[in-house]
This record gives sequence, structure tokens and C-alpha cells, in this order.
Amino acid sequence: MDMARKLLFFVPDNPLSAFISTGVLARCLKDDEKLVCHIYATKQTAAFFENLPAKKVMHIRGEAGGFRDWLRIMRACMGKYWFRVIDGYKGRYGSFLWARHRYYFFLPEHLYSLPDPVRPNRRVTGCLWVNPAVESPLPENLPDDVPVVVFAPEEGYRARWTGRDYAELAWRLLGHDGPFAGGHLVVMGAARAHQGMQDIAANLPAGQVSLIEDASVSARAALMRRATMLVGTDRLAARMAWVAAVRHIVRLEAREEETAVPYNLHAGTDVATLAEILSEMHAKATTNALPFANQR
Repeated sequence: MDMARKLLFFVPDNPLSAFISTGVLARCLKDDEKLVCHIYATKQTAAFFENLPAKKVMHIRGEAGGFRDWLRIMRACMGKYWFRVIDGYKGRYGSFLWARHRYYFFLPEHLYSLPDPVRPNRRVTGCLWVNPAVESPLPENLPDDVPVVVFAPEEGYRARWTGRDYAELAWRLLGHDGPFAGGHLVVMGAARAHQGMQDIAANLPAGQVSLIEDASVSARAALMRRATMLVGTDRLAARMAWVAAVRHIVRLEAREEETAVPYNLHAGTDVATLAEILSEMHAKATTNALPFANQR
């Protein structure tokens, strides 16, 4: 093995930052696909690199970290020559190691891009790697031209929306006279996020709704590439949808956002108003591919 082409990547613990940081690794692999990637991550953030299209060695560290975790990492990494070290802890680990190229970053969870590690005047954002062997979470008989609307209510505390509100929105969007009439609805999130969501099934025909609980990152990525619209409170789902170039993304947020987001925010609780907004967005849609889509 060529030691000069070993890459060491310390992934941020925050899932939002960890997902965006995948773009840094994707950029490095674009220049050298033969890199051997050693990735230090928590069990949660390691999932973003599960389908990395390169030879990889995963090192799982504790969620809380601490001196013992730091010592174990140093013992495993020190004394080796790394071609490139990428440190999402802003030098906490990487500054102690021998490396030809170093890249330190600190990414607050509200930011959506990082400087390109090769060309600092450019930016990179997250990357979705999909395993072709992973089964799609959608019904097998779903035609390719059927619109797919995704509800992501995981972080329900971020907006004053109930299951009945989502159910009414589903009826207005996918009902007989809705802009996505005949489309398929996916409710995505952890099991606890689906309390009260069964009301949706009562408003739509049988087989028109899929409940996807605790889906893998690869399954979510495959779903985002197929989705037409995403609505909900889940920030990670919104970022994945943006990277996948989902044309209509609306995140429900009851609080004032201090920074801009690359999609639409909706702070209201009037379902009819939001349905009208989504209908107008759909009517104005074009067929041009969005430039930030990362289909690697």
C-alpha cells in the first residue's frame, strides 16, 4: 500500500455538520480516487460515509469523547505519514500528526458549505453516496413519472404542527383537486415522529402513503433523489433534499432564523396558506437541473 496516499478524516460530531463535510472528502477523491480513507467518526456520523466510493477504514469513537478516546486516536495515528489530514475539530487532533496536506475546519450547524480543500476560492457542500444494492423505500410498482411528496416531521418541536395539520396538507396537495393529485406521499422519520400521522391515511386512498421509520442514510438518499417535494421540520432531511436537488423544499420553523438557508422557510400554522404557496411553487417549476445537485 502506498503510504503517501492515505487520508485521515476526523468527522465533526454534529450530524448536520458531518453531512456537509462529506463534500470535502468527495472533492479529495475527485482528484485521487485511489486514496485510502481512514475515517474517525461517531456511530451516528459514520453512516454518512457507509457507501463511500473508495477504500476506507472506519474508526468509531465514543459519542462523548474524552481523554481516553483522544489517547486511543493518537496511538493509532501518530508515527505514520499521512498524505492528507482533514480535521473537523479545527486542529485538535490533526496538528499532532505528520501530513503533506492539512485541512482544518470548524463548521457551525447553521452553515451549508465549506471552502474547497484544493481550491479555497470555491465552496463545497454535502454529498450523497447511494448504494445501488439498497432497496428503494418506495413501492416497487410506483411509476417513474408519479410525483413523490415527502413529509419529514422528525424535529417536531421546531414548529407548531400536529399530525392533523400534516394530514390536511396531504389532502390539499395530493387529493383529487390538488397539484400533486395521484402522487405518492412518504412520511419519513423515527417511529416517535409518527404519532398522530395515521390521520393522513384516512384522507388519501390506500397505497398512496408510505411510512418509513428509521431509514438508513442510503435509503434516505435514494428517496431524496426520487422526491419532487419535501415539507417538514427535519433540518438534516432538508439539507439532504437540497443536495439531491429536490425542486421544492419547505422547512417548517416557528422561530426567527438568524442566517439564510438555501430553501424556503415557513413560520405560519395556516395549512391552507402553505398549500397555496406550494401549489404556486409547483406551477412555476422548470425542467432545468439545479446547479448544486451532487449526484456522485
